[in-house]
Amino acid sequence: MSDNQSEQIILGIVHPHGSGGVNTPPHNMWLFQMRLHTWRDSSNQLQENELHIKQEVTHQELNRNMNRINAYSIVKLKVSFDTANEATLLEILDDNVQSDRELNDIVRQLQLPVTFQHDTFGEFTLNRSVDWYEGKISWVNGQVYVHVSSDESVRKHEFAFIKQIWINQQQWEQTLKDAIASEMLDLYNDIWRESNDPELTAEEFTQQLTLESMAVEDDGEYNFSYGDGNDYLFGGHWIVIYGNIVTGISSIHLAG
Repeated sequence: MSDNQSEQIILGIVHPHGSGGVNTPPHNMWLFQMRLHTWRDSSNQLQENELHIKQEVTHQELNRNMNRINAYSIVKLKVSFDTANEATLLEILDDNVQSDRELNDIVRQLQLPVTFQHDTFGEFTLNRSVDWYEGKISWVNGQVYVHVSSDESVRKHEFAFIKQIWINQQQWEQTLKDAIASEMLDLYNDIWRESNDPELTAEEFTQQLTLESMAVEDDGEYNFSYGDGNDYLFGGHWIVIYGNIVTGISSIHLAG
C-alpha cells in the first residue's frame, strides 16, 4: 500500500469476536474496536490478513456502533489506514452487505462447527467468539461446562489438571462448597436475605448451590462458577471461586 494514510472504502467480514469498546480516561471518550476477518480493499482485492479498526467515540456512539457491527456480518466501511493491518474508522456505510458472493461463502465456512474428541471427556466445540473449545463433563449428580484453549499444546496440560480434579470430584465439591459457605453465608443471611425468609444454615445454603462451569489453565490456575440456586440467593449472580491446583483457593466473588 503506497499511502498508508489514504482513505479507502472497504468490504469485510466482522471477526467472530464482534466489536467492543474501552474507556480512555481521563477523557470522557471511548475507543470503539473491531476486526475484519477477511476483507476487500478499494481495488476489490481480497485480503486474508486480519484488519484491526478503531475509532474514538462518545458512549452513545459506542453503543450505536456496537449495535450495528455484529460477528460474521459483512460491512462496508470508510477507513483511514494507519498501517497495513490497522485503520481508523471514519464511517459505517453499510452494516449488512449481501451482494458479495465470495465473502458470503467465507462467512458460511466460518460458521461451520469445529470439534475434537477427547478420550475421556468426549466432544468439544470451538466457540469462535472467545477462541476456546467448550464441552460438558460429568460432575457429582449432573454435568458442568468446561472450556479449554484452542492451542492443542496448551490444552494438553489443561486436560491433565481437569482429569485430576474430575477423578477427585467428590472431595473437590465438598471443599469448594465449604469455602463458599465460609465466605458467603453471612453475606447472604445479613445482607441478601429477604426479611421474611429464615436464616440458612451452612448445609441449607450449600444444598442450593450447583456447579455450572469450570476452567483450568495450563499453569494450574482455575475458576469454578456456581449458580446461586432456584431461590436466587444472590439475585442471580454467579459465585466464582479462583485459585490454583497447588496453592488452593485464593478468592471468592460474586459476578455477572
